[in-house]
Amino acid sequence: MSSIWNTSVSQTMHIAQEALRALVPIVEKARMKWREPDNYDDWDLIASAIVRSIVSMSVENCLEFARASPIIDYDMRADNYSQFSFITDLASAKSLAFVSFVTDREPFDACLFAELDENQRVLGELRRAFNEVDWGVAARHGTSLDKLRSLTVEL
Repeated sequence: MSSIWNTSVSQTMHIAQEALRALVPIVEKARMKWREPDNYDDWDLIASAIVRSIVSMSVENCLEFARASPIIDYDMRADNYSQFSFITDLASAKSLAFVSFVTDREPFDACLFAELDENQRVLGELRRAFNEVDWGVAARHGTSLDKLRSLTVEL
């Protein structure tokens, strides 16, 4: 029997950020570099698993996302987003696709986004403070993008 979790993209992103921050002392004990640009495959695998499990899977299993294209993998650098759904900043006048968490002052207090043109090709990258982002998802259904903020997740 399944149950329902009424949540938001914002809440899942906050949980993922909290999980990554909690791991910093542990990975430092293991002498694993987590701060860019020195982080490598070992940290990337951990971060990717957390974001995939907490954020992407929640979105992809929510009722509102039904049959949309999968969310692009965490920290995947693509030239074109026209085949993907992606986490975004709903308040931005620009079309932005979340790439990864980054660090300015505190661990993972900022995010790297790909800035997209009208054809979903990457124009460049920009950083945003985590707490200034209005988190949502651009769910791709064919050529259209539906913007979602709230999620009804089947567990």
